[in-house]
Amino acid sequence: MVVPLPVFFWVLICDYKVWNNTDGLKKRLRLYSIPLIINTIFVPFTPHHRLTFYLDAGNIYQRGALVSLTWIVTWSFVIITYCLLIIKTKNKPALPFKGMNTYYYTFQLVPVVFSVIQILFLARSLSAWV
Repeated sequence: MVVPLPVFFWVLICDYKVWNNTDGLKKRLRLYSIPLIINTIFVPFTPHHRLTFYLDAGNIYQRGALVSLTWIVTWSFVIITYCLLIIKTKNKPALPFKGMNTYYYTFQLVPVVFSVIQILFLARSLSAWV
């Protein structure tokens, strides 16, 4: 449940910065909450049914059958954020890399890169690399 929360809050921040309207944000909050609610539904069932993760007999973390659901939820928020930023800078070609917009674009860059690495090398542990 915790995994998508940082990007969910980042979507809310970007939405507010793009539209500068809290009333509109409150309306869109329902739409933004759908992926988060879907992911949250699986959390109580995960320990017993091994949906998104489980601990095996050796007390080692293993990914469950529905771990991709968490990835999809998290990545949907990343995509929403970049869509909001594209809307903001659509007719202003000089804006994307000036001032605060640089931070909006690059803030998620490191998490995106490391997320891709984690997905690609899912059977590897960090200790094997060090």
